[in-house]
Formats: sequence, structure tokens, C-alpha cells
Amino acid sequence: MLSNELMEKQINELKSLKTLASELEEEIKAIEDVIKADMVERNAEEVLINNYKIRYKEVTSSRLDNKALRAELPTIADKYTKMSKYMRLSIA
Repeated sequence: MLSNELMEKQINELKSLKTLASELEEEIKAIEDVIKADMVERNAEEVLINNYKIRYKEVTSSRLDNKALRAELPTIADKYTKMSKYMRLSIA
């Protein structure tokens, strides 16, 4: 078991790393946005650049509308709803 002092140190390190990860995600998104804009400007779904194949195209997916299913067929929705449990860590 960690001492309170060591636990606080771990929490501070975790918060610092999460801040860094958030900053990196913002930077990643900005670079991706530049690449996407260039693909749109080129009017291309696929581009080959040296060893990289870059694709930016529309993808279609089908998802079940749970809200509508519950409204129209609640017993069926309940019958096929699968519950899951997990542990969540939160630090405030």
C-alpha cells in the first residue's frame, strides 16, 4: 500500500502526464486538420508520398438507434440489452 505522500506524488505525476497528453492531442489534431485540408484542396481521396499512402474519404457506418428502439419496442430493447460493469478511477 502506498503512503499518502507517495500516492499524492503519483497523482501529481498522473495529472502532469494527462495535461501533456491533452496538449499532444491538440497538436496531433491540428496537423491532421492541415493534412485533411490539403487533401480537400487536391480533390483527392488518396495520395502517395514516398512511403506513405494517405487516404481521406467518406466512410459509412450503420448503428442501432437505441432511443428509437426503446420508444417503439421497449420489451425487445430490454431483451437484447447487454449490461456490463467496470471499475472507474476518478481524481478530483
